[in-house]
Amino acid sequence: MPPNPSSVVVGDALGEDAAVLDLGGDELLMAASDPITFASERIGRDLLAVNENDLVTAGARPRWLLVTLLLPERIEIGEAERLMDDLVIAAREHEIALVGDAIGLDPLGLLASGALLATLQPSLTSHARPSRANAGV
Repeated sequence: MPPNPSSVVVGDALGEDAAVLDLGGDELLMAASDPITFASERIGRDLLAVNENDLVTAGARPRWLLVTLLLPERIEIGEAERLMDDLVIAAREHEIALVGDAIGLDPLGLLASGALLATLQPSLTSHARPSRANAGV
C-alpha cells in the first residue's frame, strides 16, 4: 500500500475504525463508514448508531451523513418512505445533516451503508491520533 499523504493523520490500519484528516483548519475531519448487515425495522437509526459510535468514542462531533440504501425490488412505497423517514428523524435528533444519498432497488433485499463525517478538536489527539482516553472509553 502506498504511503498516505501528510493530510492523513490516521489512515487505513488494522484496528482503526475511522480516518482522521487534517485539512489545514482549526478542526480535523474524521470519517467512518459502516454498513448494516442485519434486517431491522429501524434501519435508519441503526445505520446512524453504528457509524456514530466510531466517531463519538474518539471525541469527535458527527455532522454530515451520506447514505446508500438498496431496497428490495418488491418493497411497497409506504415501507420505503417509512425507512427514509426513520433515517431523517434520527439524523435530525442527533443534529446530523443528511448531505447525500443513493437509493436503488436490489433483488437480494435490503442493504444500508453510511459514511459519517465529523469534526475533531486537535486537542483531543495524542501524538496526532484520536485519543479514546479523552472520550472516557
